[in-house]
Formats: sequence, structure tokens, C-alpha cells
Amino acid sequence: MPIHDQHSGSGSGEKSGSLSLASALAAAGDLADARLEIESYLGASGPSAEVLRLYGFVLWTARDLRVLRETFEPLSNSADPELRAIAALQVGRCEMGVGRYEAAASSASAALSNQDIGSVPARDRAELHALLGRCFFRLRMPEVATNHLRVSTSLFEASGHREGVADSLILLGLVEKGSDRWDQSEALTLQALATYRGLADPTKVLTATINLSVLRIFRGRFEAAIDPARRAVVLADELGDMNRRALSRVNLGLLLLRSDDNSGSREMLGSALRLATGPERRRTRALAHEYLGELALKERRLGDAARWLARGRTLAAINPDTDILGELDCREAEVHLANGAAERALKSVVSAKARFEESQDAFEVAVASRVLGEVLSSLQRFDEARVVLEAAAAFFRRIGERFESAKVEKLLHSSNSAPASGWGTDSTLISGGTRTKSPARADLAPAPAATRATRSTRRWWSSVRRAQGRS
Repeated sequence: MPIHDQHSGSGSGEKSGSLSLASALAAAGDLADARLEIESYLGASGPSAEVLRLYGFVLWTARDLRVLRETFEPLSNSADPELRAIAALQVGRCEMGVGRYEAAASSASAALSNQDIGSVPARDRAELHALLGRCFFRLRMPEVATNHLRVSTSLFEASGHREGVADSLILLGLVEKGSDRWDQSEALTLQALATYRGLADPTKVLTATINLSVLRIFRGRFEAAIDPARRAVVLADELGDMNRRALSRVNLGLLLLRSDDNSGSREMLGSALRLATGPERRRTRALAHEYLGELALKERRLGDAARWLARGRTLAAINPDTDILGELDCREAEVHLANGAAERALKSVVSAKARFEESQDAFEVAVASRVLGEVLSSLQRFDEARVVLEAAAAFFRRIGERFESAKVEKLLHSSNSAPASGWGTDSTLISGGTRTKSPARADLAPAPAATRATRSTRRWWSSVRRAQGRS
């Protein structure tokens, strides 16, 4: 509903809408009725900063990007600096919603560079900085993202907006995940989660719960990840949020995969794919394909693994999502290695490591180093392998990671036990016509905690399916 096309209502019996009622409906999650109330109000009273903030929130939460753009683009040239800032935020969100992070950042940066930005309320400036923080995080520029998120946190605090403070903290937690400060990342996420619970905001509670489960999964702390991962699935189903229903299942599917529940993982990831439709869920589909490729690799279905990873690459390349592309490079390297194509594996993993080093993602650099060490060892380049494996091991120890760390330690142990004549395994690789010894795969038997996690999750998922039916 373009604002510039609106006109005041005529006639004493015409419904004018209530901004207070619309705000209450939006807070309750009744976006459709909130939207009708706001549009009725706009039709009678015309635009104001207060109503446009709420309308933008409702449209963005509903992911109605077409109407969001149609409504706010005409306001980009408004004489009112406050309305221009609000318009820049919403247009930026439209760009971000379809993965155009550079365009989104340009919209917000242009608004903040206006000479009269100082007259804009602190909360609106905070929202613009938060948008920039999110965009630069996606663009793998963590230092720039951190700077904007710190500014947004201060501005939200100054304006008394607790939810905005929590939003900035949870994004800061995601940025810290790319460093070795994972304890700080989890602390920021838990603080944001506590704030959302205090505000009784179930949608934000769900976001923080998903993030918490991801942190714990990637630290290999599977038993600690079970509860938030399962609660995220249930809460997403209760809220009916299709994107988060899919994303929470992707994360739980990965947890089951890493906990050696292959059948449960396959079912969960398949459910995620059925839910992750539409261009706005392309990233979630790419992740599901990546993890299905990892599952196929684990089961030695190498052709299936290659196909799943290729589909994930096609999806991830559209925006592009460079972090997923790097992860896919690593998984493809492992598939090549399992197929005996060590040189192709080397090319893929070197590409992955370069991507992650450029984006300053320390965790993924360490994962790529583990894969690189495995590939180099298969090529009998043991000294080079030890260097990258020891660097990976040191990083994983610093963040308290268990899953990848166990793989690295096993590879290092094998390397140190037979440095000159190969790794003493009965598996072989053929690369360039030369048969060379390869390390045994570093997949370990599940730890007792992981086994308990798997059994508990199977019982829980069975109860959910009985109560809700298959998704």
C-alpha cells in the first residue's frame, strides 16, 4: 500500500483504525489483523513516524517484501529526515531479505551519512547500525560488523529499547563465533535469551534458542545442545514460522548426524527440505543439502554425497553465501579423498581454507585445516600435515570444542606413530596413478554422552510426531 497514494477518509462513519490496537495485535503475533488496522489508520490519518515504524515491523516480520518496498521506497526522498531514515531501514531490509547484503548496507550507510541524521531519534539510528552489523556479518567483515553492533547497542540503551539491545547482543554473539571467543559468544546469546523471555517475545526467544543450539552443536557439546535444539523445533511449530521450522530441523538434523543417529538425521533433514520452500529460504535449503551430503559421505554413499553437495553449491552460489560455499568445498574435498582423488581433494580444501581466511572465520579455518591435514597425509606430506593439524588442535582446545578436536587428535596420533612409512592403515588412495597410504577416517565411535543424546532425542521426536503428525 504505497503511502503517497493514501488520502484522508471522508465521512463520520468511516473506520479510522487504532494504532494502539495494531501495536497490541502485532505484539501478540496477529500480523494480519495488525496490518489491516494500520492500513485503516493510514487511510484516515496519513503517515507518521510512529505508525510507519510499526507498519514496517509488521511487513518485515511477515516477510511481505513486495509491499514493504512499495510502501517505503517513495519515502526515500521525503523532506522529513526521520521518515527518510525509516524508509532507508525498510528498503535495506528488503534487500537483505533476498540476500543482497551490499545493497542493504548501501541503503543504511547513505541514510547515516546525511547531514541531518543527528536530528533523527536514537532508536532509528540504532536500527540502521544494527542492519549494517547484520549485513557486514553476512559479508564476512567481522570487525566492521562489531563496530556497528557496538554503536547500535549503545543507542538502543540510550533510547531505553531493551529488545533492540538484546538484538544487538545476539548478533555480536554470532560475530564472536567466528573468533576464538566462544565462551563470550554463548554468554551474549544467553543474555539476549533472558531478555527476550522477560519481554515475553516468543519469536525472539526462538531465534536465541536456535543460536544457542548451533553454538553447542559446533562445539561438539551434543548433550548440552539437545534441549535447545528440540525446544526450537517445538516452538517454531507452535509459532508456525515456516523459515524457522525448517532451520530448527536443519540444526537438529545436524545434531543427530554428529551423534551417530543417521536415520533420525535423514528424516529431520528431509522434513526441513519439505518446509524450506521459496527464495527467502534458499540458504536453509543449501544447509540441508550440505548436511545430507555429509550424511551420505559418512555412510560411504559417495555418489549421493557428491550430488547433494552439488545441489547445495547451486543454491549457495545465488546470493552468494560464501560461508556455505567454503563448507561445501571442505565436504567435497572429503568426498574426493574417499574416492581416491587426493589431488582434487587438495584443490578443494585449499580453496575452502582461503575463503575462510579471507572472511576471518577462525573456526572454519580450523576445520579446513583438519581436512587439509588429512589430505596432505594421504599424499605423504606428513610434515606439512602436522603443521596444519597442530594449529587446528590448538584452536579447538582454546574454544573447548570436542567433535573436530577428537578427529584432529586421532590424525596427529597416527602421524606421530608412523612418520616415515605412512600411517599404517589398510585403506589406500589412488592419485595420479600412484597408490599411496591414507589415514583411516577420523570418524570416531560415539561417546557415551552422544549415545545417550541420540536415544533421548529418538524418544522425544517419536512423541512429537505422535502428537503433531509428520510435518
